[in-house]
Amino acid sequence: MALAPNTDERAIALSHTLERRWGLAMGGIVVLLFAVIIYTALHYRPHPPSSVEPMDSVRLQLSGEFTEANLGTRTEADGSVTVRVVAHQWSGPSRHVRACARDRP
Repeated sequence: MALAPNTDERAIALSHTLERRWGLAMGGIVVLLFAVIIYTALHYRPHPPSSVEPMDSVRLQLSGEFTEANLGTRTEADGSVTVRVVAHQWSGPSRHVRACARDRP
């Protein structure tokens, strides 16, 4: 029975070693994720996505495409339909407006 204490000590030492390695690996992954987040934030700060179009929502309806005369549904000469609306929630969950492609009875 002299092997039991020695075996227990080796098992405990091995478990400490494995837990230390696991902790270092997880710490490394967390550091890597934070590095990716920081890099992305710093990189895209001066370079916003190209699909973003800044606008002045206070003066939007005063001139251009969204004047009162241009709002609504219009059938173009080629048969296509153009729908112009001014939405109050620009960043809402629904970024599109469904328009019926045919006349309703």
